[in-house]
Amino acid sequence: MQIFHHIEEINLAGPTYLTIGNFDGLHRGHQALIEQMQAEAKRDGHADACTALMTFEPHPVLFFRPDTPLHLLTTPRERIELAANLGIDVGIIQPFDQQTAALSARDFMQMLVSHVGLYCLVVGPDFALGRKREGTIDVLRSLGDELGYRVVVIEPVHASDEEVRSFNIRRHLYEGDVVHAQRLLGRVYTVSGVVVDGDKRGRTIGVPTANLDIPCSHTPRRRRLCYVGVGRLPRRTKPYGSATNIKGAPGQWMAHNVAPRLIFSIFHRPAKAVISMDRR
Repeated sequence: MQIFHHIEEINLAGPTYLTIGNFDGLHRGHQALIEQMQAEAKRDGHADACTALMTFEPHPVLFFRPDTPLHLLTTPRERIELAANLGIDVGIIQPFDQQTAALSARDFMQMLVSHVGLYCLVVGPDFALGRKREGTIDVLRSLGDELGYRVVVIEPVHASDEEVRSFNIRRHLYEGDVVHAQRLLGRVYTVSGVVVDGDKRGRTIGVPTANLDIPCSHTPRRRRLCYVGVGRLPRRTKPYGSATNIKGAPGQWMAHNVAPRLIFSIFHRPAKAVISMDRR
C-alpha cells in the first residue's frame, strides 16, 4: 500500500475508486464501503484501477470542539493498516486543519480529480464534505457530472439488531461487552501501546506481566474487569494467551483525558484456542 499525508502530494493517473470518512475502528459498515468500491472497479473492468481510502487527522470533531471527550477506537495509522489488509491500494491521512475545513465542496472534489484521478466515490447515506458540510450527496453528484466522476451510495449496515456505528462500538466497549463490540467490528478488538514500567508485581507471583500505555484517544473500558486475550510482544512471532486488566478509572479518562494503562499477564504457552478478548 502507498500511504500519503496530504492530497497535494499525490499524483495518481486514475481511474481511482475512493471512499472518504473517519473510519474509526474500520468496522463492518466501513468494510462494506470497501467491498462496494472493489466491486465497482471490477464491474467497470478497469485493469489499472486503483482503490483508495482517505481518513483525517485529527478527527473533525476534535478540530472544531477540541475539549470534546471523544475516545477513538483506532489511530489514523491503524485505520490505514486495517484497510491495507482488505486490499486497498492507497491510504491517505489528510490533515484536518483550518485550510481543509475552509475548502468548498467544489474545491475539495477538484483536488481529488486532479491529484487522485477520482473516477468513483463510494460513501454512506449521511456523508457530506466541504465547508459547513455543504457537499451533500446531491451536491457531490452534481459536481460529478461536471468534473467527471460518479457517486455510489450504500445503505447502512446492521448487526445484532442495531446499526453498525463507531459510537455504538465505543458504548459496548465502555460497558465491557467486548463480544458485542466485535460483532459490529467484524473482527477481533485489539489495542496497542508502548510497554512501560509498572508496579513489578508479576515477578512476585511467578507470572510475567507487561504494562502498556494506551493513547488517550482510545476507548475507555470499565475497570475491575478481567479479559481473556492474546498478547503479542515486539520481535516475537508467536502470540501468548493473557489475562488482561485495565488500570485507571473511566471517569478520570473521560473528564481529564488521562491515559488508561493496560496490564496483561502472559501465559508461558503460545495461545492456540483463544481468539478474542472476552470479559470474565
